[in-house]
Amino acid sequence: MRISTAIVGVSLFVIASVLAVLEAVHLIELVETHLPESMRRLINLPVIFIMMFVGILMIGAALLEYRAEKKRAENPESEPEPPSNGTPQVASQKVEGSMGTIGFEYLPASPLQKGWKKAYTPEAQATFTTDHDITDSLRMETQGGFAMDHAVPPHAVLASRLRFTAKYTETTMIFAYVDVSTKNGEQRKMVWMKIYYGEARAIRTPGDWHNPQANLPEQTIYFPAQTLSQGRLMFDIDLREIVRQSIGDHGWVYKGIQKIRLRGNLSISPIAFA
Repeated sequence: MRISTAIVGVSLFVIASVLAVLEAVHLIELVETHLPESMRRLINLPVIFIMMFVGILMIGAALLEYRAEKKRAENPESEPEPPSNGTPQVASQKVEGSMGTIGFEYLPASPLQKGWKKAYTPEAQATFTTDHDITDSLRMETQGGFAMDHAVPPHAVLASRLRFTAKYTETTMIFAYVDVSTKNGEQRKMVWMKIYYGEARAIRTPGDWHNPQANLPEQTIYFPAQTLSQGRLMFDIDLREIVRQSIGDHGWVYKGIQKIRLRGNLSISPIAFA
Protein backbone atom coordinates (compact mmCIF):
# COMPACT_ATOMS: atom_id res chain seq x y z
CA MET A 1 0.00 0.00 0.00
CA ARG A 2 2.79 2.42 0.95
CA ILE A 3 4.81 1.67 -2.20
CA SER A 4 1.83 2.00 -4.55
CA THR A 5 0.79 5.32 -2.95
CA ALA A 6 4.31 6.70 -3.39
CA ILE A 7 4.50 5.53 -7.01
CA VAL A 8 1.17 7.16 -7.89
CA GLY A 9 2.15 10.36 -6.07
CA VAL A 10 5.53 10.61 -7.81
CA SER A 11 3.91 9.86 -11.18
CA LEU A 12 1.30 12.60 -10.70
CA PHE A 13 3.94 15.08 -9.64
CA VAL A 14 6.24 14.30 -12.58
CA ILE A 15 3.40 14.40 -15.14
CA ALA A 16 2.09 17.68 -13.71
CA SER A 17 5.58 19.17 -13.72
CA VAL A 18 6.12 18.22 -17.37
CA LEU A 19 2.70 19.59 -18.30
CA ALA A 20 3.45 22.82 -16.42
CA VAL A 21 6.69 23.32 -18.32
CA LEU A 22 5.05 22.59 -21.68
CA GLU A 23 2.12 24.87 -20.88
CA ALA A 24 4.44 27.67 -19.78
CA VAL A 25 6.46 27.42 -23.00
CA HIS A 26 3.28 27.40 -25.06
CA LEU A 27 1.89 30.35 -23.08
CA ILE A 28 5.02 32.43 -23.72
CA GLU A 29 4.73 31.78 -27.44
CA LEU A 30 1.06 32.83 -27.41
CA VAL A 31 1.77 36.03 -25.47
CA GLU A 32 4.25 37.00 -28.16
CA THR A 33 1.86 36.23 -31.04
CA HIS A 34 -1.78 36.18 -29.89
CA LEU A 35 -2.67 37.71 -26.52
CA PRO A 36 -6.43 36.68 -26.22
CA GLU A 37 -5.58 33.02 -26.86
CA SER A 38 -2.91 33.15 -24.17
CA MET A 39 -5.48 34.35 -21.64
CA ARG A 40 -7.65 31.32 -22.36
CA ARG A 41 -4.66 29.00 -21.92
CA LEU A 42 -4.16 30.38 -18.42
CA ILE A 43 -7.20 28.32 -17.34
CA ASN A 44 -5.11 25.13 -17.72
CA LEU A 45 -2.54 26.17 -15.16
CA PRO A 46 -4.70 25.75 -12.01
CA VAL A 47 -5.55 22.19 -13.07
CA ILE A 48 -1.88 21.38 -13.47
CA PHE A 49 -1.02 22.93 -10.10
CA ILE A 50 -3.79 20.87 -8.45
CA MET A 51 -2.27 17.70 -9.94
CA MET A 52 1.13 18.69 -8.54
CA PHE A 53 -0.39 19.38 -5.11
CA VAL A 54 -2.19 16.01 -5.01
CA GLY A 55 1.02 14.27 -6.01
CA ILE A 56 2.91 15.96 -3.17
CA LEU A 57 0.17 14.97 -0.68
CA MET A 58 0.34 11.31 -1.77
CA ILE A 59 4.12 11.26 -1.45
CA GLY A 60 3.80 12.78 2.04
CA ALA A 61 1.20 10.19 3.08
CA ALA A 62 3.47 7.37 1.93
CA LEU A 63 6.38 8.80 3.93
CA LEU A 64 4.24 9.12 7.07
CA GLU A 65 3.05 5.51 6.73
CA TYR A 66 6.65 4.35 6.30
CA ARG A 67 7.70 6.18 9.48
CA ALA A 68 4.78 4.65 11.41
CA GLU A 69 5.67 1.12 10.28
CA LYS A 70 9.31 1.68 11.18
CA LYS A 71 8.31 2.85 14.66
CA ARG A 72 6.10 -0.22 15.17
CA ALA A 73 8.95 -2.48 14.10
CA GLU A 74 11.30 -0.83 16.60
CA ASN A 75 8.79 -1.24 19.48
CA PRO A 76 7.26 -4.74 19.08
CA GLU A 77 6.60 -5.45 22.75
CA SER A 78 3.27 -3.70 23.20
CA GLU A 79 0.18 -5.91 23.30
CA PRO A 80 -2.59 -4.67 20.97
CA GLU A 81 -5.68 -3.35 22.74
CA PRO A 82 -8.88 -5.45 22.41
CA PRO A 83 -11.33 -4.07 19.84
CA SER A 84 -14.11 -1.90 21.23
CA ASN A 85 -16.84 -4.38 20.23
CA GLY A 86 -15.60 -6.85 22.86
CA THR A 87 -14.24 -9.43 20.39
CA PRO A 88 -11.22 -11.16 22.01
CA GLN A 89 -7.79 -10.65 20.48
CA VAL A 90 -5.97 -13.79 19.35
CA ALA A 91 -2.53 -13.92 20.95
CA SER A 92 0.44 -14.70 18.79
CA GLN A 93 3.72 -15.14 20.62
CA LYS A 94 6.34 -12.67 19.41
CA VAL A 95 9.45 -14.42 18.15
CA GLU A 96 11.67 -11.53 17.04
CA GLY A 97 15.27 -12.66 16.93
CA SER A 98 14.17 -16.28 17.28
CA MET A 99 16.90 -18.93 17.12
CA GLY A 100 14.34 -21.66 16.62
CA THR A 101 10.76 -22.67 17.29
CA ILE A 102 8.84 -25.80 18.26
CA GLY A 103 5.55 -25.40 16.42
CA PHE A 104 2.24 -27.21 16.01
CA GLU A 105 1.29 -26.36 12.42
CA TYR A 106 0.86 -30.08 11.65
CA LEU A 107 -2.28 -30.49 13.81
CA PRO A 108 -4.59 -32.46 13.80
CA ALA A 109 -1.75 -34.96 13.36
CA SER A 110 -0.45 -36.18 16.72
CA PRO A 111 2.59 -34.42 18.22
CA LEU A 112 3.85 -37.91 19.09
CA GLN A 113 4.38 -38.39 15.34
CA LYS A 114 6.14 -35.03 14.97
CA GLY A 115 9.12 -35.14 17.33
CA TRP A 116 7.41 -35.27 20.74
CA LYS A 117 8.02 -38.39 22.88
CA LYS A 118 5.99 -39.69 25.80
CA ALA A 119 7.97 -38.92 28.95
CA TYR A 120 6.65 -41.50 31.42
CA THR A 121 3.53 -43.46 32.48
CA PRO A 122 3.14 -45.58 29.32
CA GLU A 123 -0.62 -46.08 29.87
CA ALA A 124 -1.34 -42.33 30.09
CA GLN A 125 -3.34 -40.82 27.21
CA ALA A 126 -3.90 -37.40 25.66
CA THR A 127 -5.97 -35.75 22.94
CA PHE A 128 -4.57 -32.91 20.83
CA THR A 129 -6.49 -30.04 19.24
CA THR A 130 -6.02 -26.28 18.71
CA ASP A 131 -7.09 -23.47 21.04
CA HIS A 132 -8.55 -20.71 18.86
CA ASP A 133 -7.64 -18.04 21.44
CA ILE A 134 -3.93 -18.63 20.69
CA THR A 135 -2.60 -18.58 17.13
CA ASP A 136 -1.16 -21.90 15.83
CA SER A 137 -1.45 -23.41 19.30
CA LEU A 138 -1.64 -26.88 20.83
CA ARG A 139 -4.46 -27.74 23.22
CA MET A 140 -3.69 -30.86 25.23
CA GLU A 141 -6.21 -32.76 27.37
CA THR A 142 -4.69 -35.62 29.33
CA GLN A 143 -5.47 -38.64 31.47
CA GLY A 144 -3.27 -40.65 33.82
CA GLY A 145 -0.46 -38.12 34.24
CA PHE A 146 0.44 -37.83 30.57
CA ALA A 147 3.63 -35.87 29.77
CA MET A 148 5.71 -35.52 26.63
CA ASP A 149 9.17 -34.17 25.77
CA HIS A 150 10.60 -32.45 22.71
CA ALA A 151 14.31 -31.84 22.08
CA VAL A 152 15.29 -28.23 21.47
CA PRO A 153 16.40 -27.69 17.84
CA PRO A 154 20.19 -28.18 17.66
CA HIS A 155 20.74 -24.60 16.45
CA ALA A 156 18.82 -23.22 19.48
CA VAL A 157 20.47 -25.06 22.40
CA LEU A 158 22.51 -21.97 23.30
CA ALA A 159 19.42 -19.73 23.40
CA SER A 160 19.07 -17.68 26.56
CA ARG A 161 15.37 -16.74 26.28
CA LEU A 162 12.24 -18.91 26.21
CA ARG A 163 9.01 -17.41 24.82
CA PHE A 164 5.47 -18.78 24.65
CA THR A 165 1.85 -17.96 25.44
CA ALA A 166 -0.13 -20.51 27.45
CA LYS A 167 -3.36 -21.23 29.30
CA TYR A 168 -2.72 -22.96 32.61
CA THR A 169 -5.07 -25.34 34.45
CA GLU A 170 -4.71 -27.04 37.83
CA THR A 171 -2.77 -29.88 36.19
CA THR A 172 -0.53 -27.84 33.89
CA MET A 173 3.23 -28.29 34.14
CA ILE A 174 5.67 -26.74 31.64
CA PHE A 175 9.34 -27.65 32.04
CA ALA A 176 12.64 -26.54 30.58
CA TYR A 177 15.55 -29.00 30.83
CA VAL A 178 18.65 -26.82 31.11
CA ASP A 179 22.38 -27.35 31.13
CA VAL A 180 24.34 -25.71 33.96
CA SER A 181 27.92 -25.68 35.13
CA THR A 182 29.95 -24.38 38.03
CA LYS A 183 31.49 -20.95 37.46
CA ASN A 184 34.93 -22.48 36.99
CA GLY A 185 33.53 -25.02 34.50
CA GLU A 186 34.79 -28.04 36.43
CA GLN A 187 31.32 -29.58 36.91
CA ARG A 188 28.38 -29.79 34.54
CA LYS A 189 24.84 -30.98 35.32
CA MET A 190 21.30 -30.94 33.93
CA VAL A 191 18.30 -29.63 35.85
CA TRP A 192 14.55 -29.52 35.22
CA MET A 193 12.97 -26.08 35.68
CA LYS A 194 9.18 -26.25 36.22
CA ILE A 195 7.58 -22.96 35.17
CA TYR A 196 4.49 -21.55 36.86
CA TYR A 197 2.86 -18.14 36.85
CA GLY A 198 3.25 -15.97 39.94
CA GLU A 199 5.35 -13.48 41.85
CA ALA A 200 9.00 -13.99 40.92
CA ARG A 201 10.61 -16.61 43.14
CA ALA A 202 12.24 -20.04 42.93
CA ILE A 203 12.06 -23.09 45.23
CA ARG A 204 13.35 -26.63 45.11
CA THR A 205 10.55 -28.96 44.02
CA PRO A 206 9.73 -31.42 46.85
CA GLY A 207 10.98 -34.99 46.24
CA ASP A 208 14.27 -36.72 45.40
CA TRP A 209 13.66 -38.64 42.18
CA HIS A 210 16.56 -37.10 40.24
CA ASN A 211 19.77 -38.89 39.34
CA PRO A 212 22.42 -37.07 41.42
CA GLN A 213 25.20 -38.22 39.09
CA ALA A 214 23.73 -36.36 36.11
CA ASN A 215 21.09 -34.02 37.48
CA LEU A 216 20.49 -31.40 40.12
CA PRO A 217 17.18 -31.45 42.02
CA GLU A 218 14.21 -30.09 40.07
CA GLN A 219 13.45 -26.40 40.62
CA THR A 220 10.02 -24.73 40.56
CA ILE A 221 10.10 -21.24 39.05
CA TYR A 222 7.31 -18.71 39.55
CA PHE A 223 7.42 -16.13 36.76
CA PRO A 224 5.37 -12.89 36.46
CA ALA A 225 4.13 -13.45 32.91
CA GLN A 226 2.07 -10.82 31.11
CA THR A 227 -1.64 -11.49 31.64
CA LEU A 228 -3.87 -11.30 28.57
CA SER A 229 -7.59 -11.83 28.04
CA GLN A 230 -9.22 -15.27 27.83
CA GLY A 231 -6.94 -16.66 30.58
CA ARG A 232 -3.79 -16.39 28.48
CA LEU A 233 -0.32 -15.78 29.94
CA MET A 234 2.56 -14.51 27.81
CA PHE A 235 6.02 -15.64 28.98
CA ASP A 236 9.37 -14.17 27.97
CA ILE A 237 11.82 -15.93 30.26
CA ASP A 238 15.48 -15.10 30.72
CA LEU A 239 16.89 -18.58 31.34
CA ARG A 240 20.14 -17.20 32.77
CA GLU A 241 18.16 -15.25 35.34
CA ILE A 242 16.00 -18.14 36.54
CA VAL A 243 19.12 -20.29 36.99
CA ARG A 244 20.70 -17.47 38.99
CA GLN A 245 17.58 -17.11 41.15
CA SER A 246 17.19 -20.82 41.84
CA ILE A 247 20.67 -22.35 42.09
CA GLY A 248 23.05 -19.43 41.51
CA ASP A 249 23.83 -19.22 45.23
CA HIS A 250 25.28 -22.74 44.95
CA GLY A 251 27.70 -21.65 42.25
CA TRP A 252 25.79 -22.78 39.13
CA VAL A 253 25.45 -20.77 35.92
CA TYR A 254 23.32 -21.29 32.81
CA LYS A 255 24.90 -22.94 29.75
CA GLY A 256 22.07 -24.05 27.47
CA ILE A 257 18.67 -25.68 27.04
CA GLN A 258 18.08 -29.23 25.84
CA LYS A 259 14.38 -30.16 26.16
CA ILE A 260 10.85 -28.90 26.72
CA ARG A 261 8.33 -31.00 28.65
CA LEU A 262 4.54 -30.51 28.71
CA ARG A 263 2.33 -32.23 31.28
CA GLY A 264 -1.38 -32.03 32.14
CA ASN A 265 -4.22 -30.09 30.54
CA LEU A 266 -3.02 -26.92 28.82
CA SER A 267 -2.97 -24.74 25.72
CA ILE A 268 0.31 -23.38 24.40
CA SER A 269 1.58 -21.36 21.45
CA PRO A 270 4.62 -22.29 19.36
CA ILE A 271 7.62 -22.29 21.70
CA ALA A 272 10.36 -19.88 20.62
CA PHE A 273 14.03 -19.77 21.60
CA ALA A 274 16.08 -16.58 21.33
